[in-house]
Amino acid sequence: MLKEKKQNWFLAAELIIYCSFLYLDFHSQNYLLSNRLKFVGIFLCFLMTFFSCTCKWSKMQQEEKKDHLILFLAFSFTVAADIFLLFTDAYWQGVACFLVVQSLYFSRICGMIKGIETEERNLYLHGLFFRIVLGTILNLLLVLGKVWDLVTCFTAYYLISFLGNLYWLFAMALKSRELKKNSWFLRFFFGMILFFCCDMSVGFYNLSDYLELSTKVAIRFLQYAGNLMWLFYLPGQVLLSLSGKDNEKR
Repeated sequence: MLKEKKQNWFLAAELIIYCSFLYLDFHSQNYLLSNRLKFVGIFLCFLMTFFSCTCKWSKMQQEEKKDHLILFLAFSFTVAADIFLLFTDAYWQGVACFLVVQSLYFSRICGMIKGIETEERNLYLHGLFFRIVLGTILNLLLVLGKVWDLVTCFTAYYLISFLGNLYWLFAMALKSRELKKNSWFLRFFFGMILFFCCDMSVGFYNLSDYLELSTKVAIRFLQYAGNLMWLFYLPGQVLLSLSGKDNEKR
């Protein structure tokens, strides 16, 4: 009961923050205040993972401890990434932090795969190798297209990593009915989808850096794409912060 009350307070606070910065983004355009509210929302997610990791640590099984620790580390780097991207011009550092986040989530996914497959293999090392190879190939194409810089470099590896994570999540969702009964898996699954929708909005927004857009319709579209980032991002992070493994299957 106490855990449910904490989650309800957490969700209520996040909803207030969410509605507040969306109003600021779409109507008042007070982006400084909006960015501060967005960071508070993400920091609350970080605190949620911290408390869920520490409050029941002694009662957790070893697998659950590892899962909560990975989630906590992922949100530590998420907070660092958002500090870089919201309050500084250190964009490649922010993307690099998100790359670490996706690598941690891949480690988490590998733990889930071991639970439904009997075949012994080091999936993490194999997956990491292919991601590095594909990311390097994509970077070479960017160099040939003369659009390469540190931001696009890390973005290439990040995109490959995120797509790989989504592939394995969809594969597990289709393969294991038992896994889909767990509330923590569904939160993780839909949280990652919303996270990816946010990144697609970021990609559309950044088209203006590489394409010449002069029409009012195109410029307006990019403005809305910028606002849509956080429409998806905070709900996704809230779901991810509540996706720690536990014994509940509600």
